[in-house]
Amino acid sequence: MEALFTLYGKNHLGLSKDQSSFSLTFFSLSFVLFAIPSGFFASQIGKKKMIVTGISGLAAVFLLLNFVHSLTVLWILLFFGGCFWACININSYPFVVSTGSEQSIGTRTGLYYLVSSLAAITGPPLFGLIVDWLSYQALFFAAALSLLLALACIFNVKYTENPAR
Repeated sequence: MEALFTLYGKNHLGLSKDQSSFSLTFFSLSFVLFAIPSGFFASQIGKKKMIVTGISGLAAVFLLLNFVHSLTVLWILLFFGGCFWACININSYPFVVSTGSEQSIGTRTGLYYLVSSLAAITGPPLFGLIVDWLSYQALFFAAALSLLLALACIFNVKYTENPAR
């Protein structure tokens, strides 16, 4: 989403390149502002619950972004989207590391970075292909769908939350 957002704003929303770039800062700024609170809340309610909250919230924001016609509403939704992204991103690595024994931390760390890197490499061209096939209008529908797939995956993780971890 982030890789194509400026083009989305320009080609679908009719924003200038500067307005599109500036709009994305609301997402990034709120991510940074919510990074520490996200970790704190996860220590209170659990990492998995925080990640599920983030995935659900970000999917809802992405669906709502399909119907935005106001720059102010766009900024507000992107701000909340960044908060939900922090719920996912800040807690994912600690969650993965805490799902197994001490002896397998290195393996789980490697798998985490492998999957994260594969997503970063394949995401932009895949979403670009979707945009080529369906237009920029499909970007946030596709992003929401990918989050719903992530939600299905996280629900299949068998894990007992231990707040001490």
